[in-house]
Amino acid sequence: MNEEGSCVLLFTTIHDVMRAEKLLKQAALWRDLIPTPRQLSSDCGMALELRAADLAAALAHLIVGGPRPRVYQERGGTYEPVE
Repeated sequence: MNEEGSCVLLFTTIHDVMRAEKLLKQAALWRDLIPTPRQLSSDCGMALELRAADLAAALAHLIVGGPRPRVYQERGGTYEPVE
């Protein structure tokens, strides 16, 4: 995807990434497993990318049954944290 307005979800472990990916798949939300972008630091080398429009729905599903990610939104080739 890597288009303007996409979001990247960072997790502490690969297990958390895989669990979150499974929950988002069950919710029928588009997601892509990607290497963590160089601009962002992470304890895990993998991250999930999703459409910015799906962020609220994705976080709602993760709050219920999954790990809490650090969220960044891509804008003009840079990443800004989302509170």
